[in-house]
Amino acid sequence: MVALVPRELARSNRIWQGKIPIASFSRLHEVLGKQDGDVRVRLEFSYDENGRVRIIGQVAAPAELTCYTCMKTMDTNVTAEIDMCVVDSEREAREIFADFDAVVLHDGPTTIEELVEDDILLSVPTNVCAHGESCTNRPQSFVGSPEKKYRPFQQIGQVVKVAEES
Repeated sequence: MVALVPRELARSNRIWQGKIPIASFSRLHEVLGKQDGDVRVRLEFSYDENGRVRIIGQVAAPAELTCYTCMKTMDTNVTAEIDMCVVDSEREAREIFADFDAVVLHDGPTTIEELVEDDILLSVPTNVCAHGESCTNRPQSFVGSPEKKYRPFQQIGQVVKVAEES
């Protein structure tokens, strides 16, 4: 695990760039379907106009994700854009929530994994198949069987007519 102190890096407008093994993240490997491989991280640390530490960057990780349309496993990359502010309390995080993603940290060291794991998890796509509806692996309906549509309000007109006549 790579430990750093965001406030110290922000004082000198530093950039942290590197690769972190997927296995070092506590939850990521389960969602990405991979234990091997590296997460590529690039983070820029600075102070914003309100004196808060601001972290901007990009994160990319290889993944084996299942397409829920065709149920095939596909290799893809998950990328996340990082734009967050470091705050001291939950109250302060709620105050800036509309403008920034906030992370509550105190003056000690933290790890890159703690800073970026949630953003990667939130960036995992729900549709990984590039072909979408035209995917050749997509289950097809049976030929020759007419599709019945469920129409719950089909008879509503007759019910209203009967009610008006009563």
